[in-house]
Amino acid sequence: MNKIGYVNLSGANAAIAIMKSIPVDYFYTTYQDQYYNICQSQNITPTKCILFGHDQNNDKFCTTPYYKTT
Repeated sequence: MNKIGYVNLSGANAAIAIMKSIPVDYFYTTYQDQYYNICQSQNITPTKCILFGHDQNNDKFCTTPYYKTT
């Protein structure tokens, strides 16, 4: 289907509807406290993005495996 330029319009429209209903800062405001707790427990420096922090070597460290959704 990729050869003829098929696009799943219903899926794209569903994604757009969901994006319109979620505030831009939803993930930051929802997970901000968890993010800072993760950074503190893993001894990493928080960044402006709640998905990553930096360790002592200034290497990027992914925080998403540590989030608890319950």
